[in-house]
Amino acid sequence: MLTLNPRVDVFTEKELDIIFYAFQKLSTKDIVIELCLSYRTIENRLQRIDDKIKVNSLEGLIEHCHTTGLNHYVPKNLLRQGVKFFW
Repeated sequence: MLTLNPRVDVFTEKELDIIFYAFQKLSTKDIVIELCLSYRTIENRLQRIDDKIKVNSLEGLIEHCHTTGLNHYVPKNLLRQGVKFFW
């Protein structure tokens, strides 16, 4: 089940995009490329995300995603109109 509108009000949409890529275990450098942001911006936002949910590792973030259902989140900008998913 994919989620386009997670029921979490803790994170901004940009933070959710970063969480999506971090959950996929992309490196910070790869997230920079995907989101066209600076390395420092991604690092700062990852730190802000960690502070909000009180974790200090990627594993903690991934566990939080599983607990809150963010593991099913997909940013809307990655989907094209008319694309159908079959599971």
